[in-house]
Amino acid sequence: MDNFANFTKKKFHFENYYPEDAPVFGNVRLIQIGDLSCDSGYIVKEHPQICFEITYIYSGKGMFAIDGEEYEVKAGDIFLSKLGSKHHGQADYIEPFRFFYLGLEIAEGGEMKDIIDKMNGISFPRCEDNFDIETCFIRLFNELIHLKNFSSMMISNYLEEIIISTYRSFYNNMFSIYKPNKFKNNIQKVVYEVINYIDTNILTLKDLVSIADDFDYSYNYLAHIFKQEMGTSIGDYYNKKRFDVAVSWLTTTDMSITDIADKLNYQTIHAFSRAFKKRFGMSPSQYKSINS
Repeated sequence: MDNFANFTKKKFHFENYYPEDAPVFGNVRLIQIGDLSCDSGYIVKEHPQICFEITYIYSGKGMFAIDGEEYEVKAGDIFLSKLGSKHHGQADYIEPFRFFYLGLEIAEGGEMKDIIDKMNGISFPRCEDNFDIETCFIRLFNELIHLKNFSSMMISNYLEEIIISTYRSFYNNMFSIYKPNKFKNNIQKVVYEVINYIDTNILTLKDLVSIADDFDYSYNYLAHIFKQEMGTSIGDYYNKKRFDVAVSWLTTTDMSITDIADKLNYQTIHAFSRAFKKRFGMSPSQYKSINS
């Protein structure tokens, strides 16, 4: 099914479309999935949605429309297209988008069906990703390209994670961050909240001082009690988590080192490479070559 016009070129298009006998992974029937990188002004021609679709804007920006209503989209946005709606779009002329898309049906009832039904009731189809569905998409593509033992199970897990994380991004205020039930004292509770905050926002956190905005304490106080309880600084913990994500992406995905540096909020690829080499004794490309 080609919903993409040819007025301008695609840079690349990885697509899996199953018009008949759509494969089922867990409760999810996979209708289509793809990764499209667009040239300047590229047009996605209007087409009726044959299934519920989740789109994630990986980079760039542009416009998507549902039933004639236009919405600007940018990197990090999620966009929903409901069954039966009419969908079209266009990439920006200066920063054309690349986007991932997932078309699906729910094969059985249960909680997953309830989630899709609730998302079908959303009136505003765009929101920012708060739960890193980008990584799920990338790992899902990797499984589809390189089928191996237990790929079916991994694909099922990634599909469900994308659906649930999309739902959570749209209904973020309905969820509270998990916290253990018991702490020895309030200081431990606050320190755990800081840890959880960094773990949850590792890809969007650009200024550590801004952490204090979501707590009723100054950053200096948070830094003091964090060091006291953890034996390491907030900055060191943050950098360790960034390296954990970098190593995971280097060894399990086809992401470029430039993209990894950008996604982890390094100012330049050189800054990322220097920091990585200082920690691991080798460059990111050398690490990838040895461990992939």
